[in-house]
Amino acid sequence: PVAAARARVQLPDDLNDGVFVTDVASGSLAEKMGIQPGDVILALNRQKIKSGKDLQNEYQKAPRKVAVLLYRNGATLYLMIQK
Repeated sequence: PVAAARARVQLPDDLNDGVFVTDVASGSLAEKMGIQPGDVILALNRQKIKSGKDLQNEYQKAPRKVAVLLYRNGATLYLMIQK
């Protein structure tokens, strides 16, 4: 089941960490950050993200600017956001 789900969303086999984004609510912080469904959030301010709890904790600890490393459409990219 996991392999089929990974193939369906075209995640590479070597991508083992991060939080997969399934939905982004209109008007949410994620939408304002530029996060899209299908993105995999890999790190916040260079801290690896392995769960939703990690994501929440790192975001709360972050200063006014947050560097988000994510995987999108076969590439990794950074988004810089203001809190």
